[in-house]
Amino acid sequence: MPRIRRHAACLTLLAAAVCAHSQTPSDAAPAQTSIAVAALPSSTSSVSTRKQRQAEDAYLAGARELDQDHPADAIADFTRAAQLNPDNPDYPRALLIAREHRITQLVQQSGRERILGHDIQADALLAQARPLDPTNPILLQHDNAAPQQVSPNITSTSQLFPPAETPPAEPAWLPPIPHLAGAIQLQPSPARHSFHTHADSQEVLRSITQAYGIRANMDSSVASQDIRFDLDDASYADAMRIALLMTHTIAVPLDPTSVILARDTPENRQSLETQLTETLALPGLSTTEITEVNTLIKTVFDVKQSSVEPGLGTIVVRAPEETIKVINATLGDMIDGGSDVLLDIRIYSVDTSRTTNLGAQLPQSFGAYNVPAVAESAISANQSAINQAVSSGLLVLNGDPIQNLVKEALFLAAAGLINSSQIGNTIGFFGGGITTTGLSLGATPIANFALNTSDSRALEDIQTRIGNNQDAVLKIGTRYPIPTAIYSSAVPQLPSSIAGATVNGVSVSSLLSQFSGAATSIPQFQFEDLGLTLKATPHIQKSGDITVHLDLKIEALAGGTINSIPILASRTLTSQITVADSVTAIIAGNVTSSEMKAVSGIPGLSELPGFQSTSNDDVQKTAGHLIILLTPHIVRQRNSILTGPRIAVTNHGSTD
Repeated sequence: MPRIRRHAACLTLLAAAVCAHSQTPSDAAPAQTSIAVAALPSSTSSVSTRKQRQAEDAYLAGARELDQDHPADAIADFTRAAQLNPDNPDYPRALLIAREHRITQLVQQSGRERILGHDIQADALLAQARPLDPTNPILLQHDNAAPQQVSPNITSTSQLFPPAETPPAEPAWLPPIPHLAGAIQLQPSPARHSFHTHADSQEVLRSITQAYGIRANMDSSVASQDIRFDLDDASYADAMRIALLMTHTIAVPLDPTSVILARDTPENRQSLETQLTETLALPGLSTTEITEVNTLIKTVFDVKQSSVEPGLGTIVVRAPEETIKVINATLGDMIDGGSDVLLDIRIYSVDTSRTTNLGAQLPQSFGAYNVPAVAESAISANQSAINQAVSSGLLVLNGDPIQNLVKEALFLAAAGLINSSQIGNTIGFFGGGITTTGLSLGATPIANFALNTSDSRALEDIQTRIGNNQDAVLKIGTRYPIPTAIYSSAVPQLPSSIAGATVNGVSVSSLLSQFSGAATSIPQFQFEDLGLTLKATPHIQKSGDITVHLDLKIEALAGGTINSIPILASRTLTSQITVADSVTAIIAGNVTSSEMKAVSGIPGLSELPGFQSTSNDDVQKTAGHLIILLTPHIVRQRNSILTGPRIAVTNHGSTD
């Protein structure tokens, strides 16, 4: 509402300024306004046209400054316009409007500073508004919200704000403005008195108020009962507080020197207590949060009248002065801002693999074969090569047919013309004639001397800032689609029982074939978050340590599939740990190691001492290390981290 009224006033001033430019001073009719302005002193000399134009320009500039929410500059422009042309009543009216806006602006800024706990800056802002209008009800309402505090390092408000912010002196001819009355401040005598009375409760209350110069008006609801009241050297506040508690009554000021006394009931408080209206500024809060604060004010403090203005970020509260003070103290502790924690999380992952293959791989099998049969089949396939070798003298044959077959077969094997493991791995022959037998090895002896190693290292360094007792979720990676089902739009094959069925002489299969097109497969996917997912909730203890609830998940593709669905490798950690500020702690460590060894050799011989060289060792070793480190830092700490301010709340309920 204040912003709407300001824009309405600015539009009125701009319209009046445009009319002033379009009309001559003699033709311009005075604008109608609801603000009562005293008669201005008439000027004995006429104002020159030049000054009138300058005044109109200053007036228009002030209206623009006021529309842009610069009331301090608007005050200066309207003051200059009124000094140049005192005959125009619109100028002092505009000056009064700008002055009210400036006071409201300073009071709102002061309220924000006081909620944030900056009492010195809040008092300095009120000190700027006080010279503009010391009797302004809004200013008086906030001026009593907190006692004046002066820092030992600050001797004046000019050290907080530059002199340019000081409002100009008010002209003596500026007319007064009627104001609404603020809260009534009772003014009892500062003297201290002693009381030793045993009488009716009404008489005791009258004697106490009369002792301090206060006139008491007794309501008919005050009960009459005998009480004994003994108190020495007490001020009015102490004596009256004790007497009201003993008689179950309330005292509501009527003027600075009189009060009305009534029975302490919710009905009497609602009807008799003075209600004040205050605008509470809640900077930095969303509309939802402001609504929640308004609900808290209504339920906890039993405030009947409060409304939220989301566009301005304010709550307008109407309640007794004491209740408003308690609300300000509570909101100052709540909205001051909580603590923030910076979590430094490091994840180290080291994977190593080592493969060695050392030793001699000897033949582990022997075989025997019939030499004439194997040789004849090989020679018959390569007879031309044998004839060329014999004619050239490379192969010399004797008269023994069996020996010639062996020579010819060995020649072909050495020339690479035949690929026969039996002939190539032959180590000897025995027998004679057609029973000549060859003895061959199962494989060629091999000497192995191989080393294969790999080393991979990965580091995840995560830094995230989280509010105290707030949840934070951090996801780093990709969303991988995993097929879970596949639907096909193909027409199913008809069962044999109705394959020959017809409809009106047309077979069912031919009818369905008209609707069967190409089969369409519709896959159904489920997206999975691959990578790192971190959820953390810090809580600052009273001792200064930090408790962190951590939920960590690392997920990746394992490399295999089951029914075309990929296999996922997942590592999950859920932990709650308490660590001192800026101290690093290991919250998880994982070591995975595997070793596989394969030995090949001659049974029995490889196990004898001194014959280990006849065996071959194939060793594979893999190791994985995972370490998670956590270091919390308190980067922002509220002023009262141990406890909030003590707020004394009087029980307003009935004691009947």
